[in-house]
Amino acid sequence: RTIDSFGVQNVDLVINSGLYEGKAAISQKRGMRTAMGSAQWLSLRNYMTTADAVREIREEKGYKIYASDLNPNSKDVRDLDWDVGPICVVMGNEDR
Repeated sequence: RTIDSFGVQNVDLVINSGLYEGKAAISQKRGMRTAMGSAQWLSLRNYMTTADAVREIREEKGYKIYASDLNPNSKDVRDLDWDVGPICVVMGNEDR
């Protein structure tokens, strides 16, 4: 939903459902159904591993990769150089 609100069209996902068991699997599926409500307007591509995603996005497609991080030493998103060419913004979820 956050991505949709920024007007982003192409979304690359790393979802390995096999990592979730028990209550976490149920929660993950429920969360995905909620989040994927916006998916009908987005172009989605799923990767099985983060390494696969980074390899294709950075090395094959030439994107610069920015990762979100709540570390106090992180750069403010408003201070990033958004004019460096194609950019991939990596966002995690609350649990992993």
